[in-house]
Amino acid sequence: MITEKEFLDHVKRQTAHAPAADKRGMDLLHAAIGLTSELQELQTLMESRPKGRVTKREWKELSDAWFYAFLGAGTIPQDQSVARAITSTDWTRNELISDPYILNSAIVSAISLCGFAEKIVFQLHDFDRYDLAISECLVWIIRKLHKIGDARTAWNVNVEKLRERYPNGFSAADSMGRKPESDK
Repeated sequence: MITEKEFLDHVKRQTAHAPAADKRGMDLLHAAIGLTSELQELQTLMESRPKGRVTKREWKELSDAWFYAFLGAGTIPQDQSVARAITSTDWTRNELISDPYILNSAIVSAISLCGFAEKIVFQLHDFDRYDLAISECLVWIIRKLHKIGDARTAWNVNVEKLRERYPNGFSAADSMGRKPESDK
């Protein structure tokens, strides 16, 4: 039977080759991780509040999910289906709706993006090989985001939040120095 240390050494040997990934792959990884965490945070918030009461924090989490969806969409700019999904008004709602199916399906798609990002960034697969699958995941997530709440409201919330947080533009120092949402 293999020991914990032997298995850790095995993992280190298997991942020692991991190169510095290109920007496109890192943006996809960033988007996938961001979408997964923001959608999960939104789900947790919506499950813990009284029905019908929408909080400002929920809009902030939705706005963060939109931010990461756009970051992911930027990795496949030639794909018109993603652009159409973003600009679609068929899915728009004027208020946040809390439907576990919608959030769960968006989270599952975000997790799928993590799998593609892992192959591209760490296993050096060709990004273009996954363009269609990545596009389908992003379209699915974007449609779900439209169903959850009004896109333009969420986009405005995100811009305002980031202007307040980083009045001189983003900096890693400012990011590390800010209090987590749960401490506010």
